[in-house]
Amino acid sequence: MLSDHQLACCNEELTNTTNDFYGALLLEILKGLENSNTLSSSIFPNLENVLHSAYTFGKNMESFHHKSNYPAICKAKARALFKDTTATDQTLYEVRLRRYAEGIEDAEEKKEFLVSVEKLVKNEAARDVWYMKGRNLEHEIETTDLEKALERCRHDAPIVPLGSWKDWDLTKWTEEDKKRFSFCNGDDDI
Repeated sequence: MLSDHQLACCNEELTNTTNDFYGALLLEILKGLENSNTLSSSIFPNLENVLHSAYTFGKNMESFHHKSNYPAICKAKARALFKDTTATDQTLYEVRLRRYAEGIEDAEEKKEFLVSVEKLVKNEAARDVWYMKGRNLEHEIETTDLEKALERCRHDAPIVPLGSWKDWDLTKWTEEDKKRFSFCNGDDDI
């Protein structure tokens, strides 16, 4: 099993800065879409998956001890937007499967298909949707801190060597020059 330092960037400060900037940018986009009344799955059919991906990424960052405020907001937004559609979508899917079964001519095949539909319906009813788990949180985005996160990102990010392309000859770099861009404390044997 890999340790935390092997899985994450060793520059914890830069990783936190990047995560903060990603979260602020994500929240700014969500807030803008919400303010323009365009934060909906009718406009963005893949919205639930986008929110789930952002939620999962934030939770993964938290598992590496990088504080994230956006997973809770993504979950709350998804719950607010999709809580009523989950049951409706499942029912619609079940109806479509049953209509499909009506077209199966072989009685044995039809029976097997309907049994599999019943199992699927039972499993779906028992399954918790990711945004319905846990307590319901406030989904309003009060502040995104985008300006603050951008400024911190500009301040903390390593800068490229000044000068021309000739300055990128890594064989001429000192250990101090390389250190700013190094992972795992300079251990290149990974």
